[in-house]
Formats: sequence, structure tokens, C-alpha cells
Amino acid sequence: MSKAGKNPIDAHVGQRLRIRRRMLGLRQETLAEQLGLSFQQVYRYETGDVRITAGRLLKISQLLDVPVSYFFEGLGTSTEPGEDAESALLTKACATTAGMRIVRSVAALEDENIRRKIADLIEAVAESGQSV
Repeated sequence: MSKAGKNPIDAHVGQRLRIRRRMLGLRQETLAEQLGLSFQQVYRYETGDVRITAGRLLKISQLLDVPVSYFFEGLGTSTEPGEDAESALLTKACATTAGMRIVRSVAALEDENIRRKIADLIEAVAESGQSV
């Protein structure tokens, strides 16, 4: 990897790793232990600072119960206009702790009307640039 910056594919794979780990409620330490690594190494994978080898990616996919292809989803292979942008936006939201909390909480709501109202509130706050 060059000193000019992270490889965008490594960063994308790492971001997908972080999202899936968080979706499962796993801590970096727990995943690292299962892989026989330090949590710092998992952190470096998630930030894209270190490339994940093919064998290690296979092991991670097994531990996180996703196909290896999961880590490459959204890399500009979409044939639908705007689909990549939406996928990238969802990936960005789920990569944060707050975003993941919002997604989990909204998904847990059974009442569609309440989900819509929460989405309206979040959109209004985002558009105004204000915090509640």
C-alpha cells in the first residue's frame, strides 16, 4: 500500500467488517480472540490500514456468518443509477455507533406509522442542521 493513502477497496472491506461485527453485537476484542489476533489488528482491518488476506477473510466471513462476497458489496457494480449511492449512504450510517443504534431501534418498531414519524423527525433535524 502506498503512503499516499489507504487502498479504497481495503477501506471498503474493513468498513463492511465493522458493520457486520456491530450488527452481531460483537466487540473488536471478541472477534480478535476468535481469530487469534489482537483487537488492534481487527481495528486496523476495519479502518483499512491493513489488508485482510484471503484466508483470513474466509475465516472472518465464517465467524460473522456471511459469504465472502458480502465484504465487496457496493463497490460500484450496480447497474441501477443511484443504487450505489444509496448503498454507500447506508454503509456510512451503519458504520457509526449512533447510526447502528438508530437502525436497530427503528427496525424493532412494529408500528409503520411510528417508523415514518421517526424518519420525518430525523430528516427534519438533518435538514435544519440543528441538534435536538
